[in-house]
Amino acid sequence: TFRIASRSNQAVASSLEIAWTPLPGGKYTGKTLPQVLFADPDYFYYLYSPDPRSFSEVRWQADVIAERAKHIAIPPAHGAKQVAEYFLNEGDHRRFEGVVLMPETQKLPLPVKSKGRKDVFDLSYPRLIAPHDGNAGKRLVEQVKEFVLHDRWLRMNKRLCEQFYDDPSKFTQFALPAGKIW
Repeated sequence: TFRIASRSNQAVASSLEIAWTPLPGGKYTGKTLPQVLFADPDYFYYLYSPDPRSFSEVRWQADVIAERAKHIAIPPAHGAKQVAEYFLNEGDHRRFEGVVLMPETQKLPLPVKSKGRKDVFDLSYPRLIAPHDGNAGKRLVEQVKEFVLHDRWLRMNKRLCEQFYDDPSKFTQFALPAGKIW
C-alpha cells in the first residue's frame, strides 16, 4: 500500500530522503537501486515483482523506486502541458524507439501510430510494449536525462542518481510506502 505525496504536500516529502542500501549480490552488487534504474531499468523491472510478504529494507526501497520510476514528471514547454508518445519500430523486431514530447492537445498526424500516450515518463513501460528489447529502458533513460535533467550525456554517479529519486519535484506522484515510520 502506498500513500501518495502530491505536489501540494511536497514540503513533507522533500524532507524524506532515503538512505539507499547497496545491493548485496547479483549483477549490480554494491550499487544502490537508483543507480540500477539509471543504468539498466530493463534489468530492474525484469527482476522486480511486488511481494507484500517481504519486509527487507532493499525490498521496501524497490517498492518505493518502482513506483516513483513510473511517474517521472514531463516538464512543460512554453507553459503548456506536454505528453509523451511512446514509439516502436515495428519492422525491427518491435524495437522501442523512444518518446516524442508534444503538447497535450496535439494529435498525431496519420498514419503515425504510437504504442501509448502518457503524461509522465514511465521507465517500466518500454519493457511492457517491447519485452524482447533489452535496451529499451536505457533509451528512455537517455531521453529522461535529456528532457528532465537537460543533459542526455550526463554521467549519473551514485550521488546524482540518489538525489534524483529523493527529489519530489521530479515526479507527478511521490510514493511513500505505508508501514515505514517517517
